[in-house]
Amino acid sequence: MQKGARTIGTTVFLLCITAALFGDISPHIMSKAAAVYEYETGTLLYEKNGDLPIPPASMTKLMTLHLAFKAIESGEIDLNATVTVEASDDFTQLPRRSSLMFLEEGQEVTLLQLMQGLAVPSGNDAALMLARLLAGSVDNFVELMNQEVSALGYENIYFDDPAGLSEKSYVTAKEFGLFCCEYIRQHPESLKMLHTLSEFTYPPPGVSSSTYGPITQENYNVLVGRHPWVDGLKTGYIDESGYNISLTARADGRRLVAVVLGGPGESGREGALTRAIDGVNLLSYGFYHFTRVEPQFPTLRSIKVWRGVPNTIQAKIHSPVALVLPLDTAAQIQVRHQLDLPLEAPLEAGAKIGETLITSGDTVIRSYPIRVPIEVKLGSWWRQLVDSIGQLHQ
Repeated sequence: MQKGARTIGTTVFLLCITAALFGDISPHIMSKAAAVYEYETGTLLYEKNGDLPIPPASMTKLMTLHLAFKAIESGEIDLNATVTVEASDDFTQLPRRSSLMFLEEGQEVTLLQLMQGLAVPSGNDAALMLARLLAGSVDNFVELMNQEVSALGYENIYFDDPAGLSEKSYVTAKEFGLFCCEYIRQHPESLKMLHTLSEFTYPPPGVSSSTYGPITQENYNVLVGRHPWVDGLKTGYIDESGYNISLTARADGRRLVAVVLGGPGESGREGALTRAIDGVNLLSYGFYHFTRVEPQFPTLRSIKVWRGVPNTIQAKIHSPVALVLPLDTAAQIQVRHQLDLPLEAPLEAGAKIGETLITSGDTVIRSYPIRVPIEVKLGSWWRQLVDSIGQLHQ
């Protein structure tokens, strides 16, 4: 397996260079569904069947890890706490072909080891033990998972188990991509602690007894340690889903998050290669064909309000926000204020009096309202008369 993983990683690395230099403008995605986001702004850069529900398989474990991190942060459990592996947590209780950490009854294991065993070799035994440890039972933990889905506002994500074995679980590429962004935002330490590890050995030599001795397994995410940008996140496969992968990568001060669902493959090696290539294509597309722009808004001078008190206002404009745009669009970007003049009293506080337009060529990229900062009342009869005469001479 390790030799095969190295071969896949080398192949993907060469393909990523080819995609960056010679790739088409739009990525060619072989998998059923995909999405890629710019992490800082949450901008969706590309989707293919982004709302198609597909079982997440072992990508489910990101939610399991999310709840573990929350329990640590709330003080419910300590990262270095040691727990005993019960008979129900022994790896032999799981079906054949399962991804395993190889937990054995009677071993002493830390919460950190469980989380690493879940993240790197995708141990189903680790996921189930974590669920029982954090919620008392697997059923209780699944309920917590779906409560968290609702609390985060997702409508197209459902989990049926903490490991990803069930075909009844489902996610969409778009919503799971948003969850991955939230996971990184809440637990940035997870990347270094878990997801960038290229391999995992359990049990550590000399620490805990094992029937089979220390077993070293490589990260199922073959891009970790081989692709120059990738530092997470998680793969997944069951027959009902196909080959899945969620990726995050950082380059030139930008981070992207990509999700690939339903990748084809006649064998595990072929499927792993397909999802990796699709992931690299998405990342290359996001990094090489988009850029982040921080538009500068021109100063807006005080504005005359006819027949009003006060008779001038300093309009309230939207604070500039960073935008992620295609390179050709960003090259032509312009910003201007467009006011609905003349302004006449009375005006309510917050009333819209124009727009700030961000354009590229003839296309409006974004528009933000310009508003009245305070209430402007009708002035005295004298002010109204003077301004009425003044308007005649405009």
